[in-house]
Amino acid sequence: MRVSIPVGRRFAYAPPVSNHPVNIDPFGLIGLAIEGRYRVDKIVGEGGFGVVYKGVHLAFDAPIAIKCLKIPHDCTPEGKAAFVDNFRREGALLRKLEHEPAIVRVYDFGFTSTPAGPDAPFLILEWLDVHALGLILVELLTGRGALEGDDFAQLLISAIAPVRPTGWPSTQ
Repeated sequence: MRVSIPVGRRFAYAPPVSNHPVNIDPFGLIGLAIEGRYRVDKIVGEGGFGVVYKGVHLAFDAPIAIKCLKIPHDCTPEGKAAFVDNFRREGALLRKLEHEPAIVRVYDFGFTSTPAGPDAPFLILEWLDVHALGLILVELLTGRGALEGDDFAQLLISAIAPVRPTGWPSTQ
């Protein structure tokens, strides 16, 4: 299914396809409001380390993506802290890259209590309905068909430029 978006809009968070039925909520958050601000409506994707929900920002009545981190139960306290810190850094990295057309905006980071057990770290992300990200990138950024290897590499290099380590290739 293709959902059109106006030129200049950002791309949706595209969660991985889950092998689990989408009606199983590992955190038990569907139907609840996180921090009284973000209503959780449904699961849209699940991976080994997280669940992505579609929700609504209640103050603005706007759709959002809610990404909750799954922390393995057998982690040590230090391991759990490292998982959470990496997740927080993921959100910070997205903030640095959010000026790029292929990166969603991050609105919030926090922890929420869950009916299914321990608190879960979460990111609140911009939500947009779109089809395959690669096809949209080609359409909006190049105005032509498939990207050739060099064109794709240049597009990727320019997208990561704000966080590129010293010594990595540049777009010049």
